[in-house]
Amino acid sequence: MAEVIVTGGSGFTGSRLILKLISEGHRVVGIARSEPSKAKISGLGAEVRMGDLEDFSSICSIFKEFPDAYLANIASMGFGSGPNVVNAASESGIKRSLFVSTTSIFTTLSTSSKPIRLEAEDAVKSSDLDWTIIRPTMIYGAPGDRNMERLLRYINRSKVALLPLPGHGQALQQPVNVYDLIEGISEALFSSKAIKGEYNLGGPEPMTLKDTFEIASLAVGNKAHFISLPISPLVKGAQYMSKVFGKSPISTEQILRLDENKNVSIADASRDLNYQPRSFKEGITDEWNLINHTMLDR
Repeated sequence: MAEVIVTGGSGFTGSRLILKLISEGHRVVGIARSEPSKAKISGLGAEVRMGDLEDFSSICSIFKEFPDAYLANIASMGFGSGPNVVNAASESGIKRSLFVSTTSIFTTLSTSSKPIRLEAEDAVKSSDLDWTIIRPTMIYGAPGDRNMERLLRYINRSKVALLPLPGHGQALQQPVNVYDLIEGISEALFSSKAIKGEYNLGGPEPMTLKDTFEIASLAVGNKAHFISLPISPLVKGAQYMSKVFGKSPISTEQILRLDENKNVSIADASRDLNYQPRSFKEGITDEWNLINHTMLDR
């Protein structure tokens, strides 16, 4: 079995990748920056090395300990550490490397993280590594996903679940279940076919924001009621609140993103990685069942 170094191993996606790799018999080494992260990664059954992805020498010393390892960089590439990780891997002799980016790089909006992510991807693609880039869409599928869990809990606790639909809810979505994402990452990491490949991982097909909300409400078993809202007044309202109160519950960027199509092609992943994601209906129903069981156990 292989040695695999995982960054971001204490996070939502990284922790599940570690569990999968260990279950398959691989030796997994997680990099932790804090004691809580160290405890979580260790609790998953992985070895731990303390390091800071923003500190080149720190990461390089860890990588040099495992020059024949596979690298799965699950840590966000939106905070500027991407080029550091790439250069450290290259200098330490690591070759096979997988980097998780995001399909949000395709946004037409001027977001603060987009140039940082693009710089990181460019560093990967210009390196001498045997690299692969994975770009997930919005990730959901288990408690703690920070996306659909809040929606499901709101629908469940509301006598009348009112859901606003910015732009009338017609923008296309294609969320990816975290367990399908993990399968895709694992398959790509150990596939020679995926070397120098870029793969978008989303759900099997796009659907509108309204469809997403409707399917989620059906999973919970509580009918949702929709309020269609044009984008322009929402943006002006957010700008006003930011100006008067210093902040808004939802930013202008978030509002505009809700009205932007986020559909992607998964054809390359289906061809090279045998990627076959579950339907959103199946995935969101499974997530709600997990959340519901958690609430019943309390």
